[in-house]
Amino acid sequence: MTDNAWTRWPSREALSREGVHTARRVLGRVTRSIALGILIATTLTNTELSGWALAGGAAGIVACGFLAWAFWQTTLENRLLPSLGLLAALLTIATSGQGVGFRVPSLVLLCGCAISAIERLPLAYALPATAVALSAFAAVNNDAWLTTAATTAGLALAGYVLRLDAEARGSAQRLLAQERAARVAEAESAALAERARIAREIHDVLAHSLSAQLVHLEAARLLIERGADQKTVLERVVAARGMAREGLAETRQALSALRGEMSPV
Repeated sequence: MTDNAWTRWPSREALSREGVHTARRVLGRVTRSIALGILIATTLTNTELSGWALAGGAAGIVACGFLAWAFWQTTLENRLLPSLGLLAALLTIATSGQGVGFRVPSLVLLCGCAISAIERLPLAYALPATAVALSAFAAVNNDAWLTTAATTAGLALAGYVLRLDAEARGSAQRLLAQERAARVAEAESAALAERARIAREIHDVLAHSLSAQLVHLEAARLLIERGADQKTVLERVVAARGMAREGLAETRQALSALRGEMSPV
């Protein structure tokens, strides 16, 4: 893995929701809503805390929601320092909440920080941030050490899988955009080629028509100079007029095709 791969951000297509199927978006929103509902219910039903503490916990959940949205925006814009600062603020709130009695919300927030860091940050910064979040999770989790180790490993793996999935979706979106651009360029090239062909046809029609008219008119002039009868001269003039009409009709037809008014014959 090169240094560029360590410091490179995930693509914008991977960080955004572009290309995400509607059903998947709905599922994600429902999941986040359920998680938020559980956090709020857990906070409000904590009988060990006073009213002011519960109010502070609810305010902390709202603040975490705003910080998470800001983290999503800053990572989408590839702003490293603000993203790390927001992630540090979320980790601080999680550890502080654990200290004042909000154990479940703090554990959920630590898990979310660990997964989001490895999913949305460059690997050189995502791995340390994820390690800090998972270390804090392991330190405050009361489960058996084997369960805690399996959970932390599963969270790290889940974040990396989500990162790979987002990168694959971003690559598919870029390929699709390139294919669309290639099709547009191909259509424009075909249109230009067709216009060039019609322009050549107009040139050939005009050249042929004018040459034929010149021949007939020159013949009429010579006949007049030689004193030929009027009928013979008139035949030449009529022939020249017919060639002019045919050339004008063909030229109009080619111009109509060039403007897209009708299909070229």
